[in-house]
Amino acid sequence: NRLSFMFDFHGPSMSIDVACAASMVALDLAVTDMRLGKCDNAIVAGVSVNLQPFTNHIYQVNGIGSKEGMSRVWDQDANGYVRGETVASLFLQKAPGAKRIYATVLHARTNIDGYKISGMFFPSSESQYDLMVTTYREAGVDPHDVNYFEGHGTGTKVGDPQEAKAILEAYCKDRATTLPVGLLKSNIGHGEGASGVASLAKLMIVYENKRIPANINMNTLKSDIATMCPPLVPVTKNRDYEPGIAGVNSFGIGGVNCHALFKPVAREPTKEDLNICDKIPRLVTVCGRTEEAINHIYEFIERNPTRTTKDFLALLGETVNPTQAIYSTGFPYRGSMLIKQGKQQAGRQYSRQVTKLESQKHRPICYFFSGMGSQWTGMAKSLMDVPVFAETIHMAADILKQFSIDLLYVLLSDDPRALDEKILQ
Repeated sequence: NRLSFMFDFHGPSMSIDVACAASMVALDLAVTDMRLGKCDNAIVAGVSVNLQPFTNHIYQVNGIGSKEGMSRVWDQDANGYVRGETVASLFLQKAPGAKRIYATVLHARTNIDGYKISGMFFPSSESQYDLMVTTYREAGVDPHDVNYFEGHGTGTKVGDPQEAKAILEAYCKDRATTLPVGLLKSNIGHGEGASGVASLAKLMIVYENKRIPANINMNTLKSDIATMCPPLVPVTKNRDYEPGIAGVNSFGIGGVNCHALFKPVAREPTKEDLNICDKIPRLVTVCGRTEEAINHIYEFIERNPTRTTKDFLALLGETVNPTQAIYSTGFPYRGSMLIKQGKQQAGRQYSRQVTKLESQKHRPICYFFSGMGSQWTGMAKSLMDVPVFAETIHMAADILKQFSIDLLYVLLSDDPRALDEKILQ
């Protein structure tokens, strides 16, 4: 397919079409192939773009789409879902060589309802229950250890109660604590084939921020779900969360069900991770569509010094660092922030500015030559903290030894004689 052609991928590559469960089934297949040794890494992606308005009309006529344009998941007044445009992807790696880990996939599994007297499109809580139980048993997970659940909930009259019943029976039998339930489709609409990977992206954000965002448009619980709450607790206000094992559901309208279990990566940043400007100031450059977008990034850095790690800045540099190509796609604003380490316990000091490029023309490259007379003792000391600079100076020093020139003495020594005219010549 086109993606494998463009990126020169050679492993298994396929498009999955099982309606709304597509991207989660893709996750299941990717995890299985990695465990079988068919590939070392995998990209799981989902895309849902609404290009045909007529489809929305069909959904509303058949009672699938919300006539008021609002996804009221698990709410008494739920009358269908709102279609949401979604593009999301995940990169899976095997643990030994993984970098920037957000979570670990414990297990993923898929089943299908099969024949149902109620019809092909009627969801089966029994099939969903069987899937969840089989998944956590195969993963060796105690269902009571799962402390967060991201449901498939769409806001349809039949689907929501069926899923709630399955979660209750699978995870809450003899449960001593409540189980928080997130329902992303209330916030962003139903991403259909991409909804599964969108739920996974939400879970990664929940893990990273240790906070569960509220489900919206929920005023009164649906009567046949209210009896299950508690122990099920739909999150209606932003709440703090201690990351633990989480379950995620994704179902397709034809009866395909997918369930996956995840655990967080409990890794607090080390002193070395946070050492971004101890020896030399750090310059952080970004670009954006608006001035507000750039300031939002910089304000995050200022407010979260313990989360501004080397990995974070590296990721920032790969995604929003200014390039000529990025400007052509509509990112005319440029930001630069200088981060310095304050004296003693003063903490970091920040200075920033944002400008807008007024022209798409290539700007000329300018070279500056300071001329002679700008030497001072120990002139290169501070720059030796930059690895590439230090490596280059040592390489040059080795070359100059044969000419009886001690370059390290000239550049690093505090001895005034190091700048003796004869030595410099």
